Amino acid sequence: MRRAIQTITVTATVFRNDKGFFARAVELPIVSTPAARTQRGALKNLTIAVGFWLTDMSVEGMLVSALDEAGFRLGIDSRNLEVHIYDSKPLTVPLYDVRKKDAKRQFKDSIPDHRSPGRGVTHADSTGDEKKERYD
Repeated sequence: MRRAIQTITVTATVFRNDKGFFARAVELPIVSTPAARTQRGALKNLTIAVGFWLTDMSVEGMLVSALDEAGFRLGIDSRNLEVHIYDSKPLTVPLYDVRKKDAKRQFKDSIPDHRSPGRGVTHADSTGDEKKERYD
């Protein structure tokens, strides 16, 4: 068996539906399949899926750019690639009835126009004071 020259660390989230357990790699576009009976099984399936994805990206000559776009970096004096997440926030996105013809227009109209001067988001900063951020 060949020895790995580097390792990669991904964040796995495990979820369950009526088919069983699944695991998702947060930093990569990968979800484990097939459904597993246990959380451990879902994580094992994800490990295999990530391995295949890395191999496929490498064979296609796209591994370096794919990992760079996902935010992976080598640590100083390290052989492990990992993403250093700066921040994480929940996002709420409107979901419209796609059976209606104007669903795309409704979604587009719900997004603030970032080109308009003075448009932005108002939120409370860490001191509780309201602060407006511009989209520029």
